[in-house]
Amino acid sequence: MFRTFALLVCLLPLSVSAGELDGKSLVCERLNVKDSLREHIEYSPFHGFKFIDGKVFGETIIVVGTQAIIVESITQTESTGNPLSYKSTLNTVSWGNDYWVLDRQTLRLEGNSKSGNRREMGCEVFTEILLYNERLENLRDEKQKKIDELTKDNKI
Repeated sequence: MFRTFALLVCLLPLSVSAGELDGKSLVCERLNVKDSLREHIEYSPFHGFKFIDGKVFGETIIVVGTQAIIVESITQTESTGNPLSYKSTLNTVSWGNDYWVLDRQTLRLEGNSKSGNRREMGCEVFTEILLYNERLENLRDEKQKKIDELTKDNKI
């Protein structure tokens, strides 16, 4: 009986911290992007991440035809299609088998692929999902305005 109680006490901090970021979200912008890529109309340096029930849901802005849309980021889900769990320490939050690692102090997010490609992003934290959605929608609107400007003289 004592062993069971001791085991539960040892596991308690793990279960409490498992979802400590739930309800928070990030909008991140890729840093050090080449100007030629940044100017490409289909490129978006912005990614959103929502922390819900111990899982991470990623979103990004893409261009389909002449429409800027917000879509679920495919790199955030496992091959099963399930959202990725996140883990947190005193200084970092990581998900995707440590593909993504967020520095909790600087809000720098690094993405490291197995092929050696590295992405570095600066992030902004939102404690309300409504504000996160609003920010991502504003970024989508900015992208759509650029598209509209580029296509305003199209005859068909």
